[in-house]
Amino acid sequence: MSDYKFVKIKEIDFLKDYEVFYKNCKIAVLQLTIQSEFIFIRQIHVFEEYQKQGHGRNIIELLTRNSTKPIRYSISTHSQSAIRFWSRYNLKAKHIKGDTYELEKEGN
Repeated sequence: MSDYKFVKIKEIDFLKDYEVFYKNCKIAVLQLTIQSEFIFIRQIHVFEEYQKQGHGRNIIELLTRNSTKPIRYSISTHSQSAIRFWSRYNLKAKHIKGDTYELEKEGN
C-alpha cells in the first residue's frame, strides 16, 4: 500500500481535495470535508481505466487506517457504481442517518 500517494490540490477551510497517485500514475480524485469529530468523504472517483483493480478499496483502507477520526460517507442513490462500491462496506459500517454511514476501524 506504500505505492499510493495523496497530493493536496485544493484546500478551502475544512474542504480538502486530493489527487491520488499509484506508482506515479494519477488514478483518482478524493474530496474530503474535515470536521472536528469526523472526516466526511464527499467524493472518491477512481478513473475508469483503474476501476475494478482494488484501488478504491485500498484508498478507503488507507484513510481508515491512518485517520485518528472516524470516516463517514454518503451513498449517492443516483450512481449505480457508487451503490455497488459502498454496498460492500454497509455491513461493516454504522448507520448515522439517511444515506450516511461511518466506517468501522479494522479490529472493531
